[in-house]
Amino acid sequence: NPVHAFAESGGNGGIEQLWRDLRRDTIRINQEVFRGDSGHGPEKMIGALTRDIVGVSRSESKYRYAIPESKAVAYARDILLSINRTRSGGDSYFCIDTLSSNSDLVVLVPSSREAEPLSISVELDESDNFAEHRANQKTGWLRTRNRIQMSWRKRFFVLSEGTLSFYRHADPRPHGMRGQTVVADASISVDKAKDRPGYYIISILPKDGIKERFLYFNNVDKLIHWTYALECVAKSSAHKARFNRQSPQDATLSTEPSTQENRNLVEQAMKHHLATLGLEEDEIEDRLARLAARAFSRVRISVQASTEYRVCTTDPQGDDSDTWATLTATFLQRFRITGGRIVRGEEIVQLGVTEAAVEPVALVSENSGEGNDVLLSPTSLRRGIGRRRRSC
Repeated sequence: NPVHAFAESGGNGGIEQLWRDLRRDTIRINQEVFRGDSGHGPEKMIGALTRDIVGVSRSESKYRYAIPESKAVAYARDILLSINRTRSGGDSYFCIDTLSSNSDLVVLVPSSREAEPLSISVELDESDNFAEHRANQKTGWLRTRNRIQMSWRKRFFVLSEGTLSFYRHADPRPHGMRGQTVVADASISVDKAKDRPGYYIISILPKDGIKERFLYFNNVDKLIHWTYALECVAKSSAHKARFNRQSPQDATLSTEPSTQENRNLVEQAMKHHLATLGLEEDEIEDRLARLAARAFSRVRISVQASTEYRVCTTDPQGDDSDTWATLTATFLQRFRITGGRIVRGEEIVQLGVTEAAVEPVALVSENSGEGNDVLLSPTSLRRGIGRRRRSC
């Protein structure tokens, strides 16, 4: 049953299946090939992927706080669990079976040719989009007031898409919104509270100079993290373009600062804020390095696994005439490590006709170019099957 082929198994079963898959598989990691049936093959694969994740995260020498090895091991394990042959092969078979199989005419048979090694590439994500990273999106309970109000009120804050929103309630999702402040291009200032020692205040003055908002803190670490997130949004040219009714594409063609210039602006502003709080120069540099590594240390992992299938007649005679066509299913997936967490992209299966007894019919999707390839996702196929069933 193809629908049940995608049911997630328990954690222990998944690890055991991963180890079995790695032992009988061959994996290419950044052009270095590892065979699972060699001595300690699975351990070598996980070790190599871990080493490359740590190495790439350290490639920006300015940010000395890279991904720690303990986290990199967990990331490597999760990636290999997601793309092992059992899962990637199941997704590929589901797509190719849904598109090409007709049980009355043909059957799908895996090709006897040796499969290409599962390929994994680890590289620095250098996409020039300062506002894309979720590291500067924050939520949490804070005390706040405006310039007119005299008392501090506890509200649940959400910083997202260049806007700071605050609500009465957080669960089951934020609701009872009490107001919003546009942070893009706003002026951020930090100071010690004059009424109570050990308390601090962030001031957010929007670009229009109206409705200044104050945030109240009694924890300096929490204050610094919120200040950094707010400055990242305030200095982001992509958010400025959004609120100036300018598309991100137009913003890249204009004279807006580059990603590196935005980072420099944030760093300069944070140095001023931390000096205002009375931190020593060494501690300022240390905190900035940690914050920058968390926000900007970005690693992209791309995975590709190819499998060949033969479309055969239902009454095979054991010769080449049994095969109507040979199809290649290429499983593609990307992962991104940034902001202290890993994000998995959608699974894509690319189908191609490599050999055919007759002239193949071109399969062209809306997002692919002309030719015999089509890009599919198992999720979209299942949705399409559901729609067809409902329309019957």
